[in-house]
Amino acid sequence: FRRVLFRSAEASKPMCLVFGTVTSKSPLKILLATQQELEKQYFLALAPVPDFKVGDKLVLLREQGGQRFLILGKKGAL
Repeated sequence: FRRVLFRSAEASKPMCLVFGTVTSKSPLKILLATQQELEKQYFLALAPVPDFKVGDKLVLLREQGGQRFLILGKKGAL
């Protein structure tokens, strides 16, 4: 039974890993690997935003089917 539940959750992939680069600190803007630049209303951060600098590479989780992203932190710092 556990295997069926795990496969079901995996098949739906409610989140996916995305990488981005900080292009502006104020207001916060992040350029995603898909060349889409989004502003801060699309992001929720685990780390304080002041820790990010322009050019920082970030690791994010994107909500599947949506435009919301959870910033996990800087790439290489995790």
